[in-house]
Amino acid sequence: MSKWYKNNKFVGFIEQFQRLEQMGLGNPEISAYSVDYALWKMLQKGQLDGFKFERQKRILGNVVSFYCKDANLVVDLKNVDHPIRKKEEAEVDRILIRDGIKVLRFHRDEILERPNSVRNSILEELYTQTTSSKAE
Repeated sequence: MSKWYKNNKFVGFIEQFQRLEQMGLGNPEISAYSVDYALWKMLQKGQLDGFKFERQKRILGNVVSFYCKDANLVVDLKNVDHPIRKKEEAEVDRILIRDGIKVLRFHRDEILERPNSVRNSILEELYTQTTSSKAE
């Protein structure tokens, strides 16, 4: 294997597609949005015990990746690689939390490498949110 291949960014994309194929999401047309797409495949059509999510929802002037109205829950991707984006995320979280909306953020690698863990975390929060809202 040549040195170019080992140091090339495309190696990361190949490894990412291999992980997507293991999850049953090996569609090469989703390259730019693979992580968002993988998360959407997990959340769409009420697959998480019937909870419905909306994609690219505008809430309080901010667009979030996924929103479940029944549980008042936002699921989004972390952008820890960019300091300005990280600061923006913190501000959005503050606005949403102030309005009673719970925010879950997951790192890209977490979604691709441990999808079952991500799924369980979301399910746990969905039940926590719906239980606490019924108690009020």
